[in-house]
Amino acid sequence: CGGTIIRLPITPPLPADPHITDPSLHRTLQAREAQAICLVERFERQRDPAPLTHTPNLSLTSDPIDSPTSPKTADSARHTVFVNALAILDALISEYPLYASAHNNRAQLRRWRYLDGRTALENREGELARLRAPCKNGDGGGSGSGGDDVVANILADLDSVVSLATPPTRPGHGMGAVSPAQARLLAAAWMQKGSV
Repeated sequence: CGGTIIRLPITPPLPADPHITDPSLHRTLQAREAQAICLVERFERQRDPAPLTHTPNLSLTSDPIDSPTSPKTADSARHTVFVNALAILDALISEYPLYASAHNNRAQLRRWRYLDGRTALENREGELARLRAPCKNGDGGGSGSGGDDVVANILADLDSVVSLATPPTRPGHGMGAVSPAQARLLAAAWMQKGSV
């Protein structure tokens, strides 16, 4: 839709993150991120097990509201996973605010919890207004302040990713080079921004 395309040179020997240049520290931060990601992946695997071909002892008197797959129970479990994963990413970002990948994963986590794969345009009928309203339990932004705007927090994290991962402009030479990991991170952030 008429945007400017900037091609960045990709240079494999560059560090994966321009702000975290110690490879050992970078691996440690990736491992901490993986803890949050694994919580969500584990939840998704348990939520959508392989379809059963036979359901023995099916009781017609069981209360569907209390079943582990009921929407009420699933949303509560999803929220618990979200809060736990968010705490991991918030702590990581608090310690290493220049670590762009954690901002990207926190934005993705919020999208998973609140947008559930839908775009903002698909949420127009009241849902987007609800997402822009302050979160009653203060979990939308990870700051615990209570007045969090979910969409704004997702976009703020993605803006941080783009700002942190975009190389500075070199006078007379244009944009600097990026590592392959940095290029993938920038692509992921821009794709998420487009979907929100």
